[in-house]
Amino acid sequence: FAIADQAPREVVRELKRLAKTGSGDVLKAIFLAYPDRVAQRRELRSERLLLASGSGATLARESGVREGEFLVALELAGTGGEALVRMASRVEREWLIPTKRETVTVGTKIVERAMYGAIVLHEQTAGRIAGATQKPERPRFEGPKSIDLPSGRKATLEYRDDGSIFAAVKLQELFGLAETPRVGPRQTPVTFELLSPNGRPVQVTRDLRSFWNGAYQQVRKELRARYPKHPWPEDPWSATPTHRTKRR
Repeated sequence: FAIADQAPREVVRELKRLAKTGSGDVLKAIFLAYPDRVAQRRELRSERLLLASGSGATLARESGVREGEFLVALELAGTGGEALVRMASRVEREWLIPTKRETVTVGTKIVERAMYGAIVLHEQTAGRIAGATQKPERPRFEGPKSIDLPSGRKATLEYRDDGSIFAAVKLQELFGLAETPRVGPRQTPVTFELLSPNGRPVQVTRDLRSFWNGAYQQVRKELRARYPKHPWPEDPWSATPTHRTKRR
């Protein structure tokens, strides 16, 4: 799943006009035109969103959507930490057909999930792990403790109870990496918490190709003035990955 390029401005203006009608048929037509831009509110009435690509975003006040759990992000702009959804259209849950199903271990339970990209549509407990009531001898580790980075260093992997795998990495160490690494028996994509030079998160994604082609330019614009000693190339694909400044 990846957020597509921004729709042409004239198309966005027309979609905005149509979305305001509130017609169910019109809203569904907009959703069908941009199924890869679906987002879910992280909490009820929250402005914080999870995109189907796995990236985070924030819903702008002028977006046009005030209610509903799901929406289509019609216009995105970077805001440093997360993308800003400036225009959106409401999506009904019943329109979303799962793109995949997965089984994960959460604590002592086996959970089955229906997913739309990175969004969990439905989950149910399938059973308990055999011997869960017994005292375990030692925790079972399903995958590697770290992964190699293009910069030559390693990143520690964090295995979370919901089945996701996180790695906090400085953004410049991943230059040129298009395919998100997958690890573990289920080949789970690593969710990267991309860090600024001072170690603060600026973006969360498990779709690196989409990040380089989209949100990176806005992140670069906002951070290169604050961290001029660090490399912020216009073309991240051909840049040399590094954890150092421009000059040692």
